[in-house]
Amino acid sequence: MKNAISILIMGPFAMTVMAQTNITNTITEVHVSVKGTKISLAPPADFVNAANFAGFQQNSSGSSIMIVEVPAPLSEIGKAFSKEGLQTQGMILLEKEQLLINTNTALLIKGEQEAYGNTYHKYTLAFGSESESILINGIYLKSNEEDLAAIIRKSLLSVVYNSEKIINPFDTVDFAITAEATDLVFAKNVGPSLLFNREGAIPSTAPDKAIFIASKSFSELEIVDKKAYAENRIK
Repeated sequence: MKNAISILIMGPFAMTVMAQTNITNTITEVHVSVKGTKISLAPPADFVNAANFAGFQQNSSGSSIMIVEVPAPLSEIGKAFSKEGLQTQGMILLEKEQLLINTNTALLIKGEQEAYGNTYHKYTLAFGSESESILINGIYLKSNEEDLAAIIRKSLLSVVYNSEKIINPFDTVDFAITAEATDLVFAKNVGPSLLFNREGAIPSTAPDKAIFIASKSFSELEIVDKKAYAENRIK
């Protein structure tokens, strides 16, 4: 797994009353604007722009920092991010800290999880509003704790969120797709996936709640008949 890019997303969380740390961030020369998001981060050294998701990756260790913007209120996503909630997902809560980053109330979680025969440590920084939530996940092998824990945590806490930024959601993917000749329209991107539905908004208000999700496969396959392959995948 050394050369594999780990993409594990910490689950939802429940906020509890705790001491709050205030952090004020501004854009610096080392900040990088993450394409397709309203987020800028100062990535750790040797972390490069990720090829398959919004964020950064360190190829030598398989570590990653991944930004996911979820079209759901933080109050709803937060309900299961308790010690007990994480345990139901096979995660052990190690640390939990309440923050105020610029004007955004946030929660920083550190957890441990077994996956793919390895033990991972994960930082998740979560903040948002009643219309959307942002999760920034820093994932690395537990065996790399001494080398990576502090610098990944520092990177997550360097976040600058620009709620007014106009983004191109298609910047998060390296493929093209069109919904022409259908009654579907683009609704939103979630991580490296594009969501289409009938009204172009999330959540869907259409009676059938129909949604089409387009995402890049991490497997390399030789596909001779792309149309037939795609049709078989969605049947």
